[in-house]
Amino acid sequence: MKNLHISKKSSTFAQNFKHSQKSKKLTIKSCARHKFRDTKMKKIYLVIFALVANISLMKAEYGEIGGLYYWIDTEHSKATVIYYNRDGNNDKEFYNYDCLTAANIPSTVHYEDEVINIVCSVTQIGSEAFSEAPHLISASIPSSVDTIWYNAFSHCPKLKSVSIPEGVRFIDDYVFYDSPSLTSIHIPNSVTHLGGAFCHGCTSLTSASVGNGVKVLNAWSFAYCKNLTSMKLGSSIERIEYNAFIECSSLTSIELPKSINHIDFGVFAQCYALTSIDLPENLTTISGSLLANCTSLASVTIGKNVTSIGDGAFYNCGELTSIVLPASLTSIGKAFGGCKGLTSITCEATTPPVCYGEMFDSVDKSVCKLYVPAESLDLYKETAPWSYFYDNILPIPASPTAIEQITTDQSPVTNKILRDGKVLIQRGDKLYTIDGRLVR
Repeated sequence: MKNLHISKKSSTFAQNFKHSQKSKKLTIKSCARHKFRDTKMKKIYLVIFALVANISLMKAEYGEIGGLYYWIDTEHSKATVIYYNRDGNNDKEFYNYDCLTAANIPSTVHYEDEVINIVCSVTQIGSEAFSEAPHLISASIPSSVDTIWYNAFSHCPKLKSVSIPEGVRFIDDYVFYDSPSLTSIHIPNSVTHLGGAFCHGCTSLTSASVGNGVKVLNAWSFAYCKNLTSMKLGSSIERIEYNAFIECSSLTSIELPKSINHIDFGVFAQCYALTSIDLPENLTTISGSLLANCTSLASVTIGKNVTSIGDGAFYNCGELTSIVLPASLTSIGKAFGGCKGLTSITCEATTPPVCYGEMFDSVDKSVCKLYVPAESLDLYKETAPWSYFYDNILPIPASPTAIEQITTDQSPVTNKILRDGKVLIQRGDKLYTIDGRLVR
């Protein structure tokens, strides 16, 4: 294993660091010997003494091995991959990844100086570690890493692949932000925190998956990934924050886990290729602009627990021809503006939901039918803006009975049989009960 060699600049910094610690110790001793008359002041200086003494025990070094640069925590035998010179000079000539094409991060590095000889585990990738590395194509992360800090791989124009292993727990914000050549990303089950905008603007990304450890998909996570076609979400996700998939313009469908109970505004806005979506049953609110400008959306299923629909939720979904609003719905905003293709609206609520504005302002009400519970027909005709459908407000058709479903099949009913006091329906060589269950 290679030793971690500290360059001249790094050694100078280390010497200055040690010298500053010796000065601090001398100051501490002089303070401790001084007699203070004020008891409160004694307490204050004791606290300062404890803090500075603790700092003096900490030991850190910086250096390079195998073309990568590290911050070495010698006290805990841990290493962090870094980019900037932490002495405050931001000496990019020293920490320079301009020529790096592959970042193969090791699980351990060997550090030794005049006093210490230790093997350090590489546990973190520091903030902006590889940010703006102009020629970086790939990165391999070891399972020893548990944290990837913000902007670690952001603005890497040629970065195509990154392997994130089981063992990583925390991925910060903007980690792959605006890395336009990245083609796929897999978040393992060990990750419990996935930061916001972490793949924002990855325009070549075609497939992505999020493991079962993530409960919140944060804002802007996959925003503007215009070539994303395959997206798999983990079974533990409970919330999707705002604009998470905005303008993923090639996404045609997405399966939302049943565990989701909140989807924020604008999450799927401008997903122009999205044709269908089933919203989870646990949702109680459909947020504003949720599916705005999904111009190919032809089918949407709204769960039975939704109580409110926000403004612009389905704005300009021109291919949507029918929609079923659940019985639980109590309020609705200007949700369906621009939905000119609607010809059938079913509202199962017995009490007309409160409307905030004209929710169907672009719908041709002379053509579109509004189906409501039969017992609420007159109530809908008297309540604006539902009443704007007046001549086309109709009772919800009764579901066909089992016998009707059977008799409309291509195979004709051949006989009705009375057996043990029960009527059975015979079709060909099969027998059905009156409610359509197969007997034999």
